[in-house]
Amino acid sequence: MNTFYSILECAAYMASQGIMHRDLKPSNIIIEKDGKVKLTDFNLATKIDVASYILKRCGSPGYIAPEIFEYRPGKPNTSYDDRCDVFSAGAILFYM
Repeated sequence: MNTFYSILECAAYMASQGIMHRDLKPSNIIIEKDGKVKLTDFNLATKIDVASYILKRCGSPGYIAPEIFEYRPGKPNTSYDDRCDVFSAGAILFYM
């Protein structure tokens, strides 16, 4: 459970800095020998307050939040925020 807590701490720190990862998944997590957890692959990361993301529909199937998956151009209320990383973390916990 310490590993999952560390993943949440990483996501919370990123959110406190105004960044969402948008592609949290097991293959983007490194666990060092001493148990320290690090997130990798920030290619899809973006600032939370950016209204028009470069890619609105992004992430890995099975780990993306429904609001990202259901995005359709022109559909009203299609923005999302760092809560999409919380959903991905929950999917990782289920996988664990």
